[in-house]
Amino acid sequence: MEQGRLQQAIAPYQKMINLRPDLEGYLRIAHVRWLKGDLEGAQEIMEIAVTGGSPREPESTAWAYTRRGSYELQAGKFEAASRSADTALGYVETYPAALLLKARVLTASGNVEASIPLLQDAARRTMLPEYQWALADTLREAGKTSDAEVVERDLLNSGAINDPRTFAIYLGTRSQHLEKALALAQAELTNRMDVFTLDAMAWALKANGRLAESRDYSQKSLQEGTYDGRLFYHAGSIALASGNYQDARTWFKRADAIKQMLMPSERKDLAQQFAEVKARETTVALSSSN
Repeated sequence: MEQGRLQQAIAPYQKMINLRPDLEGYLRIAHVRWLKGDLEGAQEIMEIAVTGGSPREPESTAWAYTRRGSYELQAGKFEAASRSADTALGYVETYPAALLLKARVLTASGNVEASIPLLQDAARRTMLPEYQWALADTLREAGKTSDAEVVERDLLNSGAINDPRTFAIYLGTRSQHLEKALALAQAELTNRMDVFTLDAMAWALKANGRLAESRDYSQKSLQEGTYDGRLFYHAGSIALASGNYQDARTWFKRADAIKQMLMPSERKDLAQQFAEVKARETTVALSSSN
């Protein structure tokens, strides 16, 4: 699975679940379904998975409810996602992934201020780029620029060590240290070739102005049909930069449908670029009518 060979991974996963149908197995099956673009199927499996949770395995159970909540958030079921996050936190009171999920639901619902303490707690406990990025973006959304800058400095200092792939995407998004972003993505690609690493490479190449290579990696990242807002947003942005407005519109539309899964800064950039494509279409339509 980490090498992007999902079809080959399905048979051993099925054998595993046949031999021992437990929480860990169902979590993996749900993830594979999600990676293949089957959100509904992933949700079905997660409903089975969480029934296998137990106070004897609080971390695994908290992770299961968090994953279920992530699928619910992606499906636009904000209240259900919030309940899943709360259930996860009932198993592990300070579980970082559940804190992040709860914060994302609040942010997507427009309650930015309430999400900040949750993100601060989660980022303090993990120091992972995904958490720090979410915190910095949310602080900026709330007008707390100086606080955001402190978090961003910490992220620049530790991101390459704690999660090089996400850090490479962050740098590409912020247009910072672009050669480093590309080097990090290339190094990750030697270890794993799943859709998210291919996407990180595409994004870093785009940021460095290497559009032809960027398009190639972006297309590869989409081949499994993974239903992911960031993959769609990146594909649209790469298409737009390449002058392919039709593809840009297609991918931006798909990203916009699940924009709650993006960082605040990504949502803002998506809205701006999508508006650019729509404005161009209007201009072309007016020119044609004249």
